[in-house]
Amino acid sequence: SLAPVALPVVIAALIVVGTSAFTGLTTLQSLIIALPLPCILSIFLTPTGNVTKALKQTVRGIGKIGPETSILVCATTLGAVFEAALPDSGLLGWLRGLDLPPWAVIFIVIFSMSVAGLFGVHAIITGTFLLVVFSSIPTTVSDLILMQALLVGWGLCSVISIGSLSIATGAAMFGIPPTDLVTKANIAYVFLTSAVLGGILTGLNSTFL
Repeated sequence: SLAPVALPVVIAALIVVGTSAFTGLTTLQSLIIALPLPCILSIFLTPTGNVTKALKQTVRGIGKIGPETSILVCATTLGAVFEAALPDSGLLGWLRGLDLPPWAVIFIVIFSMSVAGLFGVHAIITGTFLLVVFSSIPTTVSDLILMQALLVGWGLCSVISIGSLSIATGAAMFGIPPTDLVTKANIAYVFLTSAVLGGILTGLNSTFL
């Protein structure tokens, strides 16, 4: 089902990564600078594409991304505050004392994202806090696996969080309350899949280290 969009997504990712690698810009800066032109070209090459209409809709839509932008800014600020305050909070010392095994770190990250999402906490908030915490203490989890665990938790929590863009969009498109999309079946799927993928990442971490 993802086949029709797989190639464009890969191309977009390569453009952003390439721009970031060659210019030294952050990922967000590279995305903003490098993607508009390929997007316009894609619309132009589409038989039913209308560049003028697309640009007008983009201009109208920019004003509606305020809430998401605010969450991003607040999460970034919160991450900086956490990073500065954690050494004096005692939390890092307590976590070091626990000497968590790799599987525990991986499962804590994935399940914390899902549980927080279930209570309506936006994934970027939970993810920022978890990254700051587990990148500030020595663990036997590789950076790649830690980031993958975060992305797994982020993707899965979006299925059951009324704070996720996918739930909000789906509810708006079909005219139903967002809470109706957070079903028992979806919750069971998220936590079962979290357990399976947590096990896979644990195995991969052992391979990498």
